[in-house]
Amino acid sequence: MKSPENKTLSFLFRAIPVQHVPDFWEVRATVHPGSVADTPMTFAATDGTNQPVKSGTFEFMGARVKIVDGKGELPFGEFVKGIHETGVWMMRPGHPPVPGGLTFG
Repeated sequence: MKSPENKTLSFLFRAIPVQHVPDFWEVRATVHPGSVADTPMTFAATDGTNQPVKSGTFEFMGARVKIVDGKGELPFGEFVKGIHETGVWMMRPGHPPVPGGLTFG
């Protein structure tokens, strides 16, 4: 398992529409060129006001990514292993758990 040598791959996940803007979230997951199982994927998480998520857990592909100051990491192999899993959630202190999904555009 190895990602393309000359391409950065990004996936954008967004919360379902929510009434309370601060509960909204967006996460960009990035696979860096030439990633192998142990290479960290990086995650950038923002809230409904486009500010970094201070702390939380982003759950997707069967894995949980700890988010601190808008950033997180996960080994690329964990992403590939859980690619068949469908649940996508953001859990943050002081906010309800909010589901989301992969977006395109």
